[in-house]
Order: sequence, then C-alpha cells, then structure tokens
Amino acid sequence: MRQATPLMLASTLTDPNPRRMPEAADSSRISRASPAGMVKKCQLPFPSLHSQIGPVTVIMRDYVFNPTPLYLVPGETVTFSVINGGLLPHEFVLGDASVQDAWATANAAAGPAAPLATAAPASVPPGTGGIELVLDPGQQATVTYPVPAGQPLQLMCHLPGHVERGMVGSVILATP
Repeated sequence: MRQATPLMLASTLTDPNPRRMPEAADSSRISRASPAGMVKKCQLPFPSLHSQIGPVTVIMRDYVFNPTPLYLVPGETVTFSVINGGLLPHEFVLGDASVQDAWATANAAAGPAAPLATAAPASVPPGTGGIELVLDPGQQATVTYPVPAGQPLQLMCHLPGHVERGMVGSVILATP
C-alpha cells in the first residue's frame, strides 16, 4: 500500500491506480496528512501546488509547451522533468525578462557562420540565472529550480524561429 506523503492530491489516497491522472474537477484539491494520520482537504485558488506534489512534467512539442500555464510558488524549489515530445530540437528557458533576453541574444549570436556549417553552442555569462535546457526529439532531462520571489517569470524556446511560431509558455506565480 502507498504511504501518504505530507501533501498529495486527494484522489491518490483512494485511487487503486495512482498513476491515473486526477479528474480535472479534482485537480485543485490537495490533501494534507496531519501528524496523527488524519487527512484534511483544502481548496486552493489555483489548480495545484506542483512543487509540493512531485516533479512537474513539462512536454515540449513542436512550438508549444504543455502544460501552460505553469503555476509556481515563489520561494519553493521545483523539480522539472522536461521531455521533448516534438520532431525538432527544443529549448526550455525559464526565468525573468533579463534571462530571456540573454538567451535570445546568445542563440542569435550562435547561428552558423556559413551555410551548412554547424552552429556554435549558445552560452550566457555566469550568474545570468534561470534555467535552460536544449533537448533533441525524444530526450528527457530533470532539473531543480528555486522559484524566485518578486519577479515575473517567462517560459520560452529561443531556438531560431520558435518564439515567432508561438513557443512561449505562460507562468503564473501563486501564493500559498
């Protein structure tokens, strides 16, 4: 039998198949296990606290991030499991506007020097912040990210032409 974690989706407590996704109507119900083992339910003003119920899986498809929006809580540490489910390489850049500008500039500068030449890898100065992953089709990576407080976050793919085709995700910073 599964042992209850301090914070888990209510449907996983009674669901014989815990791998099944919770119903959309139940996605905002979170259960808290008290020290005595009693379960309390609370309604949150947003769909879920991803960072407390486990890794957040983000699937990059050709020119779209799923899920969007991402609900993140400032001050929490989130583990992202990022999968490229598309047919093309994609980039996962999460950070504020300065992080997005740095990676957009780096990707533009890293273009191939001549036709049919291989582009140099893009890089930004140390301390830029945020996170950046580039994944080929079918690849997966896991990264941990402390969500900063006081600054709006953006999610984008800065590979050439991807932002222009709409590969921009929405990030909502929620309060616990």
